[in-house]
Amino acid sequence: MVVITNPQGQITWVNSAFTNFTGYNLDEIVGKTPEILHGPKTDPKLQEKVMESLKNNVFVPFEALNYTKAGKEYWVEFNLSAIYNDKNEIERYIAIQNVITERKEKEEKIKSYTNTLRKLAWTNSHAVRKPVASILGLVDLCNHTNEIDEIKKLHALIHVCSLELDELIKEMGKEIFKYETGDFDS
Repeated sequence: MVVITNPQGQITWVNSAFTNFTGYNLDEIVGKTPEILHGPKTDPKLQEKVMESLKNNVFVPFEALNYTKAGKEYWVEFNLSAIYNDKNEIERYIAIQNVITERKEKEEKIKSYTNTLRKLAWTNSHAVRKPVASILGLVDLCNHTNEIDEIKKLHALIHVCSLELDELIKEMGKEIFKYETGDFDS
């Protein structure tokens, strides 16, 4: 999508890709600023960052959460360039916008999966530590006794802790499978 503004930031022209995607026609958007595309979740400092970039003649890519005329959210990455006249004065700005909604959704999904995996790893490491610590303690007790009845009781407790550990490992496998398949609902 292409948006052209005057030096004051008012829209003077947009291409058909812009009008088709956003729902705004040229007549209703001319004279407005690109802030008309902003909404409740748009970074409130975006316009300030853009203006700072223009003031310093530093043209870097920006990402913005914008809204269509119907109020549908979409993400764009846009690059601004200044167009100069013969006197080397800025005559207008041109913004080339690429819709990146799908990429941003994938990034959010990856972030969510990463957080889920982190929580899973932390929980599992602490859950596994309990039976392992118990087994180590019981083995140490076995090493310090010669009484057969006491060794049998300790052996039975080691067996219980081993079963608990085995069950935890099975559950971890199921959780990892959910993570790998993205099936967090089952």
